[in-house]
Parts: sequence; C-alpha cells; structure tokens
Amino acid sequence: MPYAAFWKRRLIFSVHRIGMKGLPQKREIFQGLFCALEYRPGGQYDLVSPKGQIILIAIEAPKPDLHILIDLNWEEFVLPEDRSYLSALWKDFRERARTDPSGLFGQLKSLSVGPLVVHETGPSIENNPRLWKLASEFGEL
Repeated sequence: MPYAAFWKRRLIFSVHRIGMKGLPQKREIFQGLFCALEYRPGGQYDLVSPKGQIILIAIEAPKPDLHILIDLNWEEFVLPEDRSYLSALWKDFRERARTDPSGLFGQLKSLSVGPLVVHETGPSIENNPRLWKLASEFGEL
C-alpha cells in the first residue's frame, strides 16, 4: 500500500473513532455557505477549465466558524512547481481560519487567478450531491 494511502486510511479511521467522542460530525461541518476551489496547473491559470480538479471546499458555519476541507491526495495531481506554494497557502489558511474566518472565507470565494480559483459557491453544500460526496471524502485542513 502506498505511503500516502496508508496515512489517509489511518486518518479516516482515527477521525471516525474520535468523532464519536466529541469532534464535530461531518453533517454539522457541512452546514453553512460553501466555496469550492479548483486547482489549475501552472501556466494554465487564465484558461477556463470545464473539468477542474476540486482541491478545497470551505464551509462557513453560522458561529462564525470556518471549516476548510482539502483533498488528502492533492500532492498526487498538483504539479511539483506548485506544491510548495500550496503548502504555504495551507499553513496560512489554517492560521487565518482561527484568527479571521470571515475575512478568509470572503477572500476564498473571490479567487479568480492563480492556481486556486473558485469553482462554485452556494448557500448549502447539501444541495449539491457531487460536492457533498467530495467533501465527505476530504480531510479537514
């Protein structure tokens, strides 16, 4: 079993076990405004991508609380030249989700250039079965 697949399975198993003891359940996390971002490979930032790879889904809960879910296999499809940039963004997003969740969500839903661009936004991810399924497979950042 590949190293990344092992840790993904381990993470999912751990979240399910711990989730029963007080972590927010997925259904709770999925309630609120959402923004799905797609990855566009280096050099193709300005191209319209009919089938962009969804890499991140942000959900702004009413508290205000911001849940950022990412594809745990993102390094498998992100070009090597974009990986360090995205890794730095993930670190920044984690910090800003704690300090300014509303500001970060506002910025995410307006991204239109660069390797991360808005794929779709809406009032509730529950109304979008495709994104709901993806979000349930992603891990929290």
